[in-house]
Amino acid sequence: MKRRNHSIRFELTFYTVLFFFIFLGLITGVAATLYSTSIVNMIDEQIINTSKQVVANYEFYFDSAIEVSNSIQAKIDNVDVSNEKSAIQTYFDDVKRIKGEILSISFYDESGDLIVADSSFDTSASTNVADSESFQNALNEPMINMFSGVGYENDRYAFTLSRYMGFNRSEEYGVALIEFDFTKIVRLIYQSDLGENGHIVIFDRDYNIVYSSRPEFAQEDTVETKNLVLGSSGANINNQSFNLYISTIANTGWKVSVFTNNSQVYSSLYSFIIITVITTLVLSIAFIFIVYVIVKQVTYPLYRLQTEMSKVKDLNYQVNRAKLKKGSKEIIQLDATFNEMMKRIRDLAEKLLQEQENQRKSELKALQNQINPHFLYNTLDSIIYMIDKGENEKAEEMIVALSKFFRISISRGKTIIPLKDEVEHVRNYLLIQKIRFGDQFTYTINVDPDLHQYSVIKLILQPLVENAIEHGLHDGKGEIEIIGKQNENYIILQIKDDGYGITNEKLDQIYKSFHDDSIHEGVGLKNVYQRVKIYYGEEADLKIESLFDEGTIISIYIPKKKATKNEEK
Repeated sequence: MKRRNHSIRFELTFYTVLFFFIFLGLITGVAATLYSTSIVNMIDEQIINTSKQVVANYEFYFDSAIEVSNSIQAKIDNVDVSNEKSAIQTYFDDVKRIKGEILSISFYDESGDLIVADSSFDTSASTNVADSESFQNALNEPMINMFSGVGYENDRYAFTLSRYMGFNRSEEYGVALIEFDFTKIVRLIYQSDLGENGHIVIFDRDYNIVYSSRPEFAQEDTVETKNLVLGSSGANINNQSFNLYISTIANTGWKVSVFTNNSQVYSSLYSFIIITVITTLVLSIAFIFIVYVIVKQVTYPLYRLQTEMSKVKDLNYQVNRAKLKKGSKEIIQLDATFNEMMKRIRDLAEKLLQEQENQRKSELKALQNQINPHFLYNTLDSIIYMIDKGENEKAEEMIVALSKFFRISISRGKTIIPLKDEVEHVRNYLLIQKIRFGDQFTYTINVDPDLHQYSVIKLILQPLVENAIEHGLHDGKGEIEIIGKQNENYIILQIKDDGYGITNEKLDQIYKSFHDDSIHEGVGLKNVYQRVKIYYGEEADLKIESLFDEGTIISIYIPKKKATKNEEK
């Protein structure tokens, strides 16, 4: 049974209403997912901020320890410690009193013998100091502060800062050992809300554990820290999910790993997300299948028509496609109308292109015909004058130059000629003028020989040279130079004179005349500008540089890609 063609309105309305409720359910699921994601992101950000605060507390503590070390170095570097033990001991006591977390301060010579310590220091503890790890680390790394691991003794956590220091104006050296109480910082760890089994681990440069608030996780903590190095990421330890944040404590080379338990926080969200995702997937699969069938059925004719329309931008488009037989009534009618319209557009485009081409050629020829005919009259008068005076050789030379000049001007009706012919044309023009006016002006022609491979529209140099002779030179006296050069994209032809120059006001008028037929300044310049623009398009240009009473440079810019060897007849 032949399928009845329905209107687009009927099909779109029917299926939109039918699947509206499915779409509504899908939107609800997406909204719930986005809400859950927002909550998770907020929790993650809160965990990272907490971790950063914990690391900041550590950095502040160790910065304070380094300040103490720097202060002691500054104090003892300018004194002979051996002779001022009493003053140094008093200073150590004052430092301990100000910095309550300092347990002891002692200073030894390089052999490990005690030189001076705070008044409450237990001297019996320094008997084997030369063999201690802290003492040896300071000797091996004399340029930096060295920190020992955190030890636990007598219900107290402590670590030792050791530093190689100079004294007696750096004529002698020793090692300072400063013991710090770390108990307050450890208590801050337990006050931080890191979740169940959340913990903090401090590693030295070689990933040896300096301190861990949960030693039973030591091996797993080390592996996770090495894998991440710095930043934040998830970590799974003993089947528990943690958020791991790692940062380096400045000036120590130590790393702090903050493990925050997020298993409980995310458990309910995970359940909600799983349910939502499953529901969404089922609805999406069903919806995608149904929509696919509908869209394929309804839009296929439109797709075919759109594909054809996208080819219209190519003026060579040919209407040779078969007519649509399936689809809505509107689409079939639109397809038939499109075919007819494209046939008419093609015919009109071909006609318009031909008219534009004819117009372009006519404009070029009309502009070329504007070249001043008075040059011919004046030259012939000069020849007659020379013959009357018996200057037959000059007259002959001028006739030969005039012959070559007009042979190139005519160019068998060609509009495009080789650049070398255009240069030869202006050379003959200058020779004629030189014979006419004698030694009033001189000229030079410097054109890059590599430019001879290009062709240009004819009669673009002679009008500019004529303009320079008549309006540029001081009473016809001076020097004219014709230059031909190139860069990556352009052929650059320049006519340079050392004459009067052009004022800024007149230069503005000349530029305005290029686009305004009511202004009659610089007719020759305007002629060349318009011809260059008509043939080469907006990429081509004519520019004028002039300093009053110093001279003028007129430059023609011709795109290389359009200066081909093709000759237009």
